[in-house]
Amino acid sequence: MASIFHSDDFNVIINVGENKNTKEFQAHSVILRARSPYFKSALASEWITKKNSMIMFNKPNITPSVFDLILKYIYTGELDLTNQSGEDILGLLIATDELLLEELFQHVQLDSK
Repeated sequence: MASIFHSDDFNVIINVGENKNTKEFQAHSVILRARSPYFKSALASEWITKKNSMIMFNKPNITPSVFDLILKYIYTGELDLTNQSGEDILGLLIATDELLLEELFQHVQLDSK
């Protein structure tokens, strides 16, 4: 399992990617909801799946490398695109738009010019 902060108080497990390119991320619902209108809505709905008191969330359309960048930004407010491929930057733009992360979307556009 991957986690930005090694903490045992996370309550969301997010599986991203598909086929052999998948990864499981651990996060805190309170932080996700505070930083993203998408997660605020998605994690508050009756459609969430819980397993052993963990909220299980799947985002197969976002690659692990892109979601790693997103989660780091959600937690730290920092983004480094220096060594990112054009494919990951495009994926990041698409994912930030989908996840309603307007601030990060703007940041990616400025950094990738």
